[in-house]
Amino acid sequence: MDIRVAYCLPFFTAAFLILTVGVYTYSRRQTRGAWYLILVCLASSIWAFTEGMLYLGFDIESNMLITKLQYLGIALAPPLALLFGLSMFKYEAWITRKKTMTLFAVSAIIILLVWTNAYHKLVFTEYFRIDSGQFPMLGLKHGVTWWLIIIYHYALTAILSIVLFRKVVFSSGFHRSQAGVILSAVVVVWVVNGIYVSGNSPVPNMDVGPLAFALVAISMAWGFFRYNLLDILPVAKAEIFDGLSDPIFVVDEKNRLIDINPAAESMFNIDATASIGQNIGDLLINYPELLRSSNAKQLNEISLMTGGRDQFIDVRVSDLKDRKGLKIGRLFVLHDITKRIVGEEAQRESERLQGVFEMAGAICHELNQPLMALSGYVGLLAMKFPKNHPQYEKIAKIQKQVSRLTETTQKLMNITKYETKEYLRTKIIDIDKSSKSNDTAD
Repeated sequence: MDIRVAYCLPFFTAAFLILTVGVYTYSRRQTRGAWYLILVCLASSIWAFTEGMLYLGFDIESNMLITKLQYLGIALAPPLALLFGLSMFKYEAWITRKKTMTLFAVSAIIILLVWTNAYHKLVFTEYFRIDSGQFPMLGLKHGVTWWLIIIYHYALTAILSIVLFRKVVFSSGFHRSQAGVILSAVVVVWVVNGIYVSGNSPVPNMDVGPLAFALVAISMAWGFFRYNLLDILPVAKAEIFDGLSDPIFVVDEKNRLIDINPAAESMFNIDATASIGQNIGDLLINYPELLRSSNAKQLNEISLMTGGRDQFIDVRVSDLKDRKGLKIGRLFVLHDITKRIVGEEAQRESERLQGVFEMAGAICHELNQPLMALSGYVGLLAMKFPKNHPQYEKIAKIQKQVSRLTETTQKLMNITKYETKEYLRTKIIDIDKSSKSNDTAD
C-alpha cells in the first residue's frame, strides 16, 4: 500500500463515518439538539476529509488552499459541539439568540482571517514545503492570531467539559452514561490536540485532531442513539416537568439543588441557572416551614407568604433511587391548596350558618305563640288599670320586656351571617350583627 494512502485512509474513513451519522440524524431532525449534531458531523467530516487530502501529494499552493477550506470545519466544530452539549443536557437557558449569533460570528471571523491571510500574515506567518519525510508535506509557521484561535477553541471545549463533568457528577442512570461517554471523547481531544500544538505529533506536522474530534462526534451520536436521546420520551418528560404548575425541586443526597421547574423559579424568585448546585437550605432560607417539611416523609400542609399573599401548600417529599435501589436524592412537589382551604372554610361557615338558621327558626316557632298570648293578656291588664294605679308601672315594664322579646325573635328570623361576640370567657352569636335588619339599619 502506498504510504500516502496509509496516511489518508484514516481521515477519509472518519469523514465518511461522521457524514453517515449526520445523514441518519437528519431523518430525525425535529428532535431537540438534532440540528446541532448534524452540523457537528458536517463540520467534523470537512475537517477530517481536508486533513486527509493534505497527504495526497498535491503541490504546496494546493495544500495551502486545502488548509483554508479545512477551517470551515475547524472554526465551526467546537462551538457547535458546545451548543449540542448545552441543548441535550438541559442548559437551554444558556443558548440565547445573541450568544449563538456571537459564536457563529466569531467562527466567520476566523474563517475570514484564514482566507485573507496572504494580506496580513496574522494566522500563518509563513508556509513552506517539507521534504524531510517519506513524501513532501506542508509546513506552517503560526502567528499570534493562530494562538488566539487555539485559546478560544480551548475555552469552548473547557465549557463543554465542565457541563459534561457536572452531568456525570450530579446525574444518575443513563444521563450520567450519556455525559460520561462524550466526556471521555472530549478528554481524548484535549490530549491529542495538546500533543499537536506542542509540536510532539508522532508524524511531524500531521494534525490528528480531526480523528480525535471525529471521536467526539461519534460519541455524541452513540449517546444519542444508544441511550435514546432522540426518543420522544425524554423530551416529553422535560416538557411535562417544565409545564407543571406545581413547583418542583430536585436535590441530591447532599441537599444540593439539581433541578427546578419554572413554577418553582417564579414562586420563590430563584434563578435556575445561577442556583443549580447550591444548598437548598440557602436558597429557601426565608421559608423555614418549607425546609422543616422537606425533612419529613409524609405529606405536610404548611402556610407560606409568597408574592405578598398567604398560600396554603401541600408539600410531598419523595426519595429518588437509582436502578440498584440506592437513594440518590429527593423530589419536593408543592401543591397550592389555598382554594381548597378557602372553600372548606366557606363550607364550614355555611354549615355553621345553617345551624344558626335552624336553631333560630326553632326558637322563633316556640316563642311566637307564648309571646302573642302574653302580649294580649298584658294588654288587657293595662286596660283595666288607670295610669295612676300602683300596679300600672309594673304592667308597663312587663309590656316593654314582651316587646323586647318580640324584637329579638324578629332579629332571629332575619339572621343572614355568622357573627360572634365574647361572653363569659366564651363566644356567643351576636344577634344584632348577624341579622339582616341590622345590615339595613347600618
